Amino acid sequence: MVKDEEVKEYIKSRPEIYFKEAGRKGYVCPLCQNGEGKDGTGIEEIKGREGLYKCFKCNFSGDIFAFIAKEHNLDAKSDFPKVMEKACDIYRVSRDNKEYKVEHKIKKATELVQVEVDYTQFFEEAAKHISETDYLTNRGISKEVQEKFNVGYCKEWRHPNNPNMIPSERIIIPTSKHSYVTRAIEERKDQSKVMKTGKTHLFNPEVLSEDEPIFIVEGEIDALSIIEVGGKAVGLGGVSNTGLLETEVRKRRPSKPLILCLDNDDAGKEASKKIEGFLTKLGIPFINKSEEILTPSTNSEVEIKDPNEAFVKDREFFKTAIEKAKLETLEKPKKEREEYIENNKNRISSFICSSYEKRDAIATKFTELDNFLNGGLHTGLYILAAASGAGKTTLALQIADNIAKSEQDVLFFSGEMTGCEIFAKSVSRMSKETSKNNDKDALTMRSCMNIRNIKIKDKDGNLDKDKVKSCIERFDFLANEYLDTMQEHMIIHDGPQEIGDIKNKISTHKSITRNSPVVFIDYLQIIKAGEKMSKDRRLQVDEIVSELRIMSAQYETPIFVISSLNRYAYGRSKAGVPTDPSDEKDIQMADLKESGGVEYGSDVIMTLQAEKEDEKEDDNDDKEREMKLRIIKNRTGKRHRNNEHIELTFHTWFNYFEEKGIGGQGNNNDSKFVGGKAAR
Repeated sequence: MVKDEEVKEYIKSRPEIYFKEAGRKGYVCPLCQNGEGKDGTGIEEIKGREGLYKCFKCNFSGDIFAFIAKEHNLDAKSDFPKVMEKACDIYRVSRDNKEYKVEHKIKKATELVQVEVDYTQFFEEAAKHISETDYLTNRGISKEVQEKFNVGYCKEWRHPNNPNMIPSERIIIPTSKHSYVTRAIEERKDQSKVMKTGKTHLFNPEVLSEDEPIFIVEGEIDALSIIEVGGKAVGLGGVSNTGLLETEVRKRRPSKPLILCLDNDDAGKEASKKIEGFLTKLGIPFINKSEEILTPSTNSEVEIKDPNEAFVKDREFFKTAIEKAKLETLEKPKKEREEYIENNKNRISSFICSSYEKRDAIATKFTELDNFLNGGLHTGLYILAAASGAGKTTLALQIADNIAKSEQDVLFFSGEMTGCEIFAKSVSRMSKETSKNNDKDALTMRSCMNIRNIKIKDKDGNLDKDKVKSCIERFDFLANEYLDTMQEHMIIHDGPQEIGDIKNKISTHKSITRNSPVVFIDYLQIIKAGEKMSKDRRLQVDEIVSELRIMSAQYETPIFVISSLNRYAYGRSKAGVPTDPSDEKDIQMADLKESGGVEYGSDVIMTLQAEKEDEKEDDNDDKEREMKLRIIKNRTGKRHRNNEHIELTFHTWFNYFEEKGIGGQGNNNDSKFVGGKAAR
């Protein structure tokens, strides 16, 4: 049993086996292919840190095991046994000595000496006797091909490591000057039909570097059969050697698609899947032609197992199948390119056609806002940012209700407020909208949430039953009106949501109603990340923003998201000077909490803030607040310049925003702002 530490040291000492040499210096990064070009500089060993490498393109660093783990989507620590197993496949070593043999001994902790025997003289002697047997000739392999690959014959062969072995008559097929395969001419129960000597090598791997179609087969005689009819082939030497093929493919990077033709049995099919798997990951094109090549001719009733058997059974059929596979392989890149170009042409045509389609904007019913947004909301990601208490939830809900009233489906995800609170906000606003400027007929959100226990007193301090009755009747009327107008088009989901849940609910809604809903999310920073997302919250927000933008495009609908501000936005001041609200200015994109992904991933960013500092302390005197709504980013349209903004009056008691017009035009002075406090 070979010790794990010995294997690890051996792997670390031979980086050239795993890493491909870069064009100019270092090694090619297996993750991003940095250094692939003729003059490219790839990954290099970190100075002063032996065995550690860094790629300055993808910024990944670590030892060989770390790179292997990353390439195969494994964790270098928790999945290390799998990483070790993968490394052993690449380096052709085994800890149990069953399939492979680590032919080295440790001299020091980091120094390894390989012990390999040069069999060149033995091969020359065996080749001289090849004419003494017609074994390969009977299997269709000509003398010319036998001679080309230095195939030999030994009448009384014993394994070099087993001198007491009963000698047997065998064909000798070299796989390197240090290794070869023997095949018994007569099968014996006490010996394996195929026996190997030396470290395992592929047969004829050099052809992988040639600019021609290359067949991948299991046995060496299978490879010789394909070569006999004009093809080029590599023999694995057994289904357990797929790791050797992966190493050679990494090293030689074949320019033409590989043609798989492994044996027609369960082991061959399983090995084919493994090969297809790593070829796909490496981006190496391939086709599997086992079924076509190993299909018997029309007059055959016997199942064909491998290429040599197919060759012997029907040489012409086999030759035609090989030529057909080669031709298809040569045509495949051309066809793929034509299909690629055609698909791209179709996509462009689709873009052009979609430009002629009538796509009405979804109006917010805020006239000036719709003007700036080219008619209203379009497919894209909209962000509304404001400080706590500025009324951003109230404004978003008012826009959502306006859209639902126009018979456009809306999904409103409320992470903090309950569905009852959202409903109460809407009814309170409706009472203000229909009160004809008589606030006595308007209801606060608190009243709507507890209408049956509302208490209104007269001048003498007694309960005014008539007014209480009037308020209850008004609430009942508005609640029924809300139900009539909203029941089909406003769907509220309360409680914190995971990003995946949001997507599932949008998908479910569309599959049931056949309509893409406008989506409102309150608010960005409390959306839960998915399991596979980064553990860093800032990066999570970036990934969530990216997912939301993808959802918007996928379902062709606007997604309107509320965002909070970072602490710096509440007191922007010079270094060393105490924070002063009067020193605060208009909200900037950098003020958005975890702003990186929000700034770059959104289509439109709007900010909401008070016109001036609110000096009132009593919320009862804060019934109306002058606000300004600014569009500071609009990917495809206008945005507000300097101090330009949309003027709004926020009726805080009744959760209602009233649009006044455009303000700040022609004034380049920065206005003051504070966050407000009556409503979030």
